[in-house]
Amino acid sequence: YGYGYGCYGKYGVVGLCVCARMAAAWNCFNRNNSHRRVLILNTFPPSNLRFFSARCNGLGRQILLLHHACQMSTYASARARINREKRVRRRMIQGFESLIHLEKPFRRLWNIKRFLAKHPTQCMPARELEKRLECARLLRCPKFVSLLKKYPAIFSVSEENGLEQPLVRFAEGAKELLDEERNIRRWYEPFLVQKIRKLLMMSADNTLQLDHLCAMEQEFALPDDFRERIAYGYPDFFKVVEGENGPFLQLTAWDEALAVTAREKNVRENPLFDKRNKLLPFGFPIFLPGCHRLGIKDTQALNTWQRTPFVSPYETPKWVDPMSVAAGKRSVAVLHEFLSLTVQKRTTVEHLDHFHANWKLPCRLPAFVDRHFGIFYLSHRGDRNHVFLKEAYKAIDDRTKVAYLINRGPHVLLNELFCNLMQVRS
Repeated sequence: YGYGYGCYGKYGVVGLCVCARMAAAWNCFNRNNSHRRVLILNTFPPSNLRFFSARCNGLGRQILLLHHACQMSTYASARARINREKRVRRRMIQGFESLIHLEKPFRRLWNIKRFLAKHPTQCMPARELEKRLECARLLRCPKFVSLLKKYPAIFSVSEENGLEQPLVRFAEGAKELLDEERNIRRWYEPFLVQKIRKLLMMSADNTLQLDHLCAMEQEFALPDDFRERIAYGYPDFFKVVEGENGPFLQLTAWDEALAVTAREKNVRENPLFDKRNKLLPFGFPIFLPGCHRLGIKDTQALNTWQRTPFVSPYETPKWVDPMSVAAGKRSVAVLHEFLSLTVQKRTTVEHLDHFHANWKLPCRLPAFVDRHFGIFYLSHRGDRNHVFLKEAYKAIDDRTKVAYLINRGPHVLLNELFCNLMQVRS
């Protein structure tokens, strides 16, 4: 709270006692060089202010109004925080939260597997592998060798006589899955090139930074030699150009057949209708939480938003007002198309921020995603905010039932086999 007290004549001793009791910062200033008033910040009860207001020639009444203003401001901020927490709990789906919680133990093992698979011989000293993981800030474990020995179905640690440090290899079951993974990535390469072209076509200038694309390794199942072989291996579709912030991938050939979103394909196969059986050609599938109920006004606003036309993500919105509803709906379509292109139909807000300027996304991206909670699911669990495409998952608000992907591709099935091996512990 903010209080002030003016010292006048014989009340100067009283003011000095009040100042002694108040432990905070103050600012002294003169008015017309006739008297001095002190502005003090402290949590002093307002009843005492009423006592002093009769002796301060109206100054106490001003201070009391300031006290009530600060009190209302504190109440409003606390109320806003409580409402925000209630909104998060109301929109929470325990199936997605359980999925992220179950994936946590496998993340560091997945990083170890990824770094060991990049080595030409797939055999490294344990200390060298640990240093590489620490330099990449992916693992910090005081007992690294003991951690590897806990998972004999994935890693084989050999401590032979004459070796200064143990060697780390893949176990036989993991080697078979790695060979299968190479075959899947060789089959998946034409589809990967097509997805990269669609990402470049969605960009405003048809360019994307190459480092940002390489960071999407898990989202698009990129091979280890993506930068050397794929980025430079298809000059008819895209090429690498140098920029101020590093190399960029630039589109060289536009394909109108690829400029069709996944939403448009789904609407053609399964048309969307409202409650009055009216066709929604610009609508999105909405999946609200079970405990969330829309009122009459919210339902009308949602129907109006579903009928609002918007510019395709593959077209440049030069004539669209950035503050209009159509511009916001286009941003929803861009996120929907991007998540549809990923392997697991999910990503993180950090990776979406990489393409913020290229795709003309809103400034406050997490709040924007959370606002459209019927299309996307934003999870705040862990260090990163995960974004899921709701229509691609089967999830209910139950902690015992984990959300799962409906249409699982070969990469997802192979990852599940790796996870099954990781569960076999010594």
